[in-house]
Amino acid sequence: MNLQRPDLSHVAPAVRAYIEALEAALADLQAAQAGAEDEGRETALEPSEPPTTIQVITVSAAGVGKRTPRHLYSRQRRGGMGVFGVEINEQDPPAFLLLADQGATLTLVTDQGRAFSLPVAEVVETPVFGRGRTLLERLPLRSDERLALLFADPLEERQSAYLTLVTQRGQVRRIGRQYLGKNLQPGTVLYNVAEGGAPAAACWSSGGDELMIVTRAGLGIRFSERLVPVRGCLGMRVDPSDRVVGVAAVPPDGGVFLLTHEGKGTIRLLSGFSANKEPGGGGKVAIKAGRVVAAQGVTQQDDLFLLSRLGKVIRRAWELGDKFDAWGEQHKPEAWRQAFAECGLSMDFYTHRPRPIDEIFPWDHIDVAVKKKFLLEDYLMSQRGETRVDCRNQCFACGILPKFSQTRSETPAQAWECPPVVPKHLRGKQVGEVIPLIPG
Repeated sequence: MNLQRPDLSHVAPAVRAYIEALEAALADLQAAQAGAEDEGRETALEPSEPPTTIQVITVSAAGVGKRTPRHLYSRQRRGGMGVFGVEINEQDPPAFLLLADQGATLTLVTDQGRAFSLPVAEVVETPVFGRGRTLLERLPLRSDERLALLFADPLEERQSAYLTLVTQRGQVRRIGRQYLGKNLQPGTVLYNVAEGGAPAAACWSSGGDELMIVTRAGLGIRFSERLVPVRGCLGMRVDPSDRVVGVAAVPPDGGVFLLTHEGKGTIRLLSGFSANKEPGGGGKVAIKAGRVVAAQGVTQQDDLFLLSRLGKVIRRAWELGDKFDAWGEQHKPEAWRQAFAECGLSMDFYTHRPRPIDEIFPWDHIDVAVKKKFLLEDYLMSQRGETRVDCRNQCFACGILPKFSQTRSETPAQAWECPPVVPKHLRGKQVGEVIPLIPG
């Protein structure tokens, strides 16, 4: 239908102004749609793979699981927004994400070290964004037993002879593949949890790989898997305030993908991370950014699947029109409420509940120079009714000086007001003069 704009000169001014306003609004809408289409073409995702039997399996902390064929997920570039991967309950967040063939077997390990098998085909299949069903009701668990670890038979393209299992306290053990999967006897105790704590991570290895164990604090250790005895051993000394979060088995020329709680990731090449002659060392820095939540051996041909808990709320609020909401006139609280409701989350859980001091806070990724450890000490002191003396008279190592060392060196001491810095080799000794951290 081809309509031409009629002559509006004889129309009343008010009516003509109304029609012109509608035309302008329609033109803006058409321009916005065209821009969105252009943006979609510019950021088009890579084509999905052909149909495959490989499944993406997500399981919550309480054992609610689902599976979705991998080819239904489109590849995205690094830093993408992702897609809704699972319909979740805010009190039962996603805890496990893995790939498995439809004909494979899952192995579920409890916090008491017992293992159970479950065919992948018995996990409910749903669309990409769907609700799962509980897996634990099929298993004869004890009343105080919880799901701690989940893994599947290795994919066929990977040569895997052993399962390497690591506990939270760093104990490591290798188990032959022939004892797992369909051959696993229900309730088999894989190891004694009294020796190393609850299971923390597992990976498949070929028998000649290098193992890299990584902790939440970003420390890691590398050694040959051949050094692990049959009965297991201490793989890494772990500080009581830290715990193991991942283990990867890779060839000497391979790499390990490390992921932090902020969603930042990097691949640590083993060529730049020297190996220990034997397991049991204390580890060294593998990554410095944030708390580590996962470690995975990777090759250049691998695809990575990441699962977040809250990021979809932000995207949904944006889709509902909440943009530039740092400006008061642009903020749309109703859009946020709708986004939280659609994602099955409660605002009160994130804004109106007491938080334990060891929780990862939403603002932890912001670097304000002052260390979180120092702020925590201040908080605990305030709970006890204690205060510090003026830090201009005594430094409490809050973190400001290392962060602004260059600025400090260029600033006169009387202007900076922090106490003079004592070199490390003179600390604790009686010296005649304190050396300031300024030239001259």
